[in-house]
Amino acid sequence: MKKAGFCVLTTQRSGSTWLAELLDSHEQVTMFGELFFWQSKEVEMKNRARRLSSGHNKKISIGKSMLTYKSFKGNRRRPWSIFQYIDQLKLSPELGDMVGFKLMYNQLLPRPEILLKLALDEYKVIHLVRQNYLDILISKASMNQNSVVHAKAEVAQKPVILDVSSLVKDLSIREAATRAVRSTLRALPNPVLEISYEKLQSSKNDLLSSVIEFLGLQSLDVEFESDLRKISKGLYREKIANYDQVCCVLEGTRFQALLKDF
Repeated sequence: MKKAGFCVLTTQRSGSTWLAELLDSHEQVTMFGELFFWQSKEVEMKNRARRLSSGHNKKISIGKSMLTYKSFKGNRRRPWSIFQYIDQLKLSPELGDMVGFKLMYNQLLPRPEILLKLALDEYKVIHLVRQNYLDILISKASMNQNSVVHAKAEVAQKPVILDVSSLVKDLSIREAATRAVRSTLRALPNPVLEISYEKLQSSKNDLLSSVIEFLGLQSLDVEFESDLRKISKGLYREKIANYDQVCCVLEGTRFQALLKDF
């Protein structure tokens, strides 16, 4: 019997791994990561081994469903390879009542048939948005500079240098991408719940309770847990090495307010 499914649609550096771990704390949920991430087979096997040896989120490591789409596809032709792959995610009896996975904007763009499959199978969609696009750029720059994607302990971070020559353009592109995804989701028949990374930070339990209700699951007495720690902390003046330049470039634009510390 196929299980109910949902998808967390978002973009990189928006807290999706944190959300996935928190949702996976619910006993009725099995949460997978970026299944359409086009990584090398060697990297995939290393990631599978790491997750299988981990004591946290054992459900994420069950069987062939751990394979990314790249490994599953083989010689299969699209769109059938996409359809079959999504089908097999929900067939294992060991999985929870609700099976979810992460999908990035840039993974959806070259594979639009994913949306058709989600519509046909009546997937629920959680649209995770990081409202401060500047924070996304800082997080991405920090990841590249410090070679730390996620952390389970406090990590000393050096201030990052943002490319001011393209800053407004980069922020505009992210703003437009979010707007385009919202328009696309409105055209789909699927139930959609949009949540923000900022609200997840400030009101975690309340927001997760609304997500669980949206998924149609029992509101159990769940302690939503994750081992992940926020990497980029502090005031913007402390996080951005060329802070004064960034302020100058953003002054008078619609993005100026993104530099406010709360």
